[in-house]
Amino acid sequence: MAGGTIGTHLTIPAKAGDVLVKYAQSYPTGGMLTATQVDPGNSGGTIQAVEIDASIVAADCYVRFWFTNSEPIAAAEAVKLLLKGYGGKKVQYTFGSGVTYTSELWIAVCTTSITGDIAPDEDLAVNILLTPA
Repeated sequence: MAGGTIGTHLTIPAKAGDVLVKYAQSYPTGGMLTATQVDPGNSGGTIQAVEIDASIVAADCYVRFWFTNSEPIAAAEAVKLLLKGYGGKKVQYTFGSGVTYTSELWIAVCTTSITGDIAPDEDLAVNILLTPA
């Protein structure tokens, strides 16, 4: 997906072999938070960039990342990477050398940063550009 574009105005440079993972989360009001495996079948890789589209979400949210070989307990297990999404906005994070992980990659979106298990009330999208190991 060389030179791929994510979103309508944010460009994330990609190279051959990169994978774009689109993650959408939608829970009813007060829904319980669960982690989702991002790239099933791959154990390790490098996160090149992340875009959080919270443009229709009223409040800020947080995307939690875990690098583990089994599903984390989203409300209790320490996160390895935490990115903030801003309500009503789209934000892009890029990592110069990438963020390397050597196990499975799991994410969840929550209304609080480190602890808590309540998912946002509105839909949002997270795009992750990965280079598999």
